[in-house]
Amino acid sequence: MPKKLPVGRPASKPPTKLAARFRAARKSRGLTLREAAAGVGLHTSTVARIEADGNEPTFRAGLLLARLYQVDPQVLAFGRAIVEVAKLPPDA
Repeated sequence: MPKKLPVGRPASKPPTKLAARFRAARKSRGLTLREAAAGVGLHTSTVARIEADGNEPTFRAGLLLARLYQVDPQVLAFGRAIVEVAKLPPDA
């Protein structure tokens, strides 16, 4: 007989690389969840869910957190820079 999972709560999954990058960036700046949330005007639970992979950050939240953590938003979102901004032509 197959093993039944508990009802009412989905099986937990490990955080994604995105969630781990947000958590690592915050911790590298020495900030608590509460301090990070207050620094960008978000609820503490929102930042906690981003780091626990409960939800992906909005574009705005991602940019604000990247600025607070002093990390390139591309590196935070993708793990590496996708576009070298300094190499774009002046009319781009």
